[in-house]
Amino acid sequence: MKKLPNGQPVSHLGDGVYAIHDGFGIWLHANDHENPTDKIYIEPEVLEALLRFNNTVKAEMKEKKDANKTIPKNSASAEATDP
Repeated sequence: MKKLPNGQPVSHLGDGVYAIHDGFGIWLHANDHENPTDKIYIEPEVLEALLRFNNTVKAEMKEKKDANKTIPKNSASAEATDP
């Protein structure tokens, strides 16, 4: 793992986003880890809220995907042709 000159670990997450842990929270830097165009500081409580949000969205997407699998593809057309 890369480290900043001050020893803080830095990781490229993708799409120009870098994460830097300062011993308490996480800094997100945009476009460059040493000279970012934007910064966001995420405290532990906010990180927990973000992870809960991600888990909720993933669960809802899975439920929707699973619901779509249980609907027969030709059920609507079969009902329309039955006498």
